[in-house]
Amino acid sequence: ALFLADFSDLGLPKWGVFSVHLVNFFMVSMVCHGEIARTRPAAGHLTVFYLWISVGGVLGGIFNSLVAPVVFPALFEYPVVLVLAALLVPAGRRARPAAIRLTWKEPALYLGTPLVLAPLVHHLTTDISVAHALHTFLIGLPFSWKTFSMIVNFGFPALACAGLLFLKRPLLFGIGFAAIFVTMTVQKDLELDIVHRQRNFFGVLTVSRSFDGSFMNLSHGTTLHGKQWLSPFHRREPASYYHRHGPAGEVFAEFDGTRKKKRIAVTGLGAGTLAAYAGTGQEIDFYEINPMVKRIATDAKYFTYLSDCRARWRIILGDARLTLAQAPSGRYGLVVLDAFSSDSIPVHLLTREAVALYLSKIEPSGVLLVHITNRYVDLAPVLARLAQEQGFACRLRDDEREFETGKDGSTWVVIARSERDLGGLARNGAWKKMAPRPGIGVWTDDFSNLLSVFKW
Repeated sequence: ALFLADFSDLGLPKWGVFSVHLVNFFMVSMVCHGEIARTRPAAGHLTVFYLWISVGGVLGGIFNSLVAPVVFPALFEYPVVLVLAALLVPAGRRARPAAIRLTWKEPALYLGTPLVLAPLVHHLTTDISVAHALHTFLIGLPFSWKTFSMIVNFGFPALACAGLLFLKRPLLFGIGFAAIFVTMTVQKDLELDIVHRQRNFFGVLTVSRSFDGSFMNLSHGTTLHGKQWLSPFHRREPASYYHRHGPAGEVFAEFDGTRKKKRIAVTGLGAGTLAAYAGTGQEIDFYEINPMVKRIATDAKYFTYLSDCRARWRIILGDARLTLAQAPSGRYGLVVLDAFSSDSIPVHLLTREAVALYLSKIEPSGVLLVHITNRYVDLAPVLARLAQEQGFACRLRDDEREFETGKDGSTWVVIARSERDLGGLARNGAWKKMAPRPGIGVWTDDFSNLLSVFKW
């Protein structure tokens, strides 16, 4: 089930994937704790027993918090724990003769398992011929061709791995599981043309070329944080969520010419794409918490939005809310909030107190632009409730992907003190008025509810 949920393209609902991981983790934990309880020593040795359990917990915490971010280039802790758990699965006892004789069969079985499973997984997940033949033979299946091929390509290796449990040989199931997991992980990585990958406390950043060689992409975990055309003729053109024909482009086009905002603040640097909109005579401040993002965005080997920028720009490292608080009141004409990703939601940037801070740093006719594209949560009702409470003008714009032009689908919200401050956006039918959703209260520094806006 985990193989299907993690690696296949079945399009499972988010609650389904969430449930698979939770149930899997629960079962692993129950078996491990059950084995600890089953093998506990006599009462006289329980003090030492509990001491070593505590030591194990401390070592695990140190490994996850301090060692793994330095040793692993990606989030390998979870897969490693799953493999270790599979190696420790109680396989039962086989009756053995009194005199144990070492034969060629045992090592051949342990060595042959990964040597068979790894090529099998690679072949099935890259070649659809087996699934196609079965689908043709089994007429009348209630599955689409895509669903059936995913079930076959990922289900067969999983069943083969599960079958190893019946051989009742310790470690064999874990070796088989590791072979399948490693093969699928490596294969998934090879599909990406990775240029640079780096990890720190804030997560994993990956710079990669798109499959057709058109773009350089920056991803944080599984979330795209920006991309740039590799063609020198288009490299100054903002792409992805920030396309000129998308919501962000429409906002910058509205506040151009005589209405151009002299000073702009952006929370969240990404690849530095929004620097493409800043021109001569303007200033743009990027507030970024992750120093690794700064190193990548300012390295012309990867992205050149900042080096090509004609405006004065600077990057201010630190938590956006804390560092922005130090800026003079009314300094900016436009504040862009772009610090949200599918991997983590910094809730403290969306509270009543946070929005009050942003508005205090915006000039009287200034605008707050919020990027809320997200696969898992819908933040629009939260912003609608905040705007309603303060009596602000608020609009939402959903945009569709256009693969040929390098535009990705995105969702943006614009907030201003009055309708007049929105300019033409208030009359643009694509920018919809927002109504608060019943049951969604105002988020504050003391209260928030992510589950209420989760896209189940």
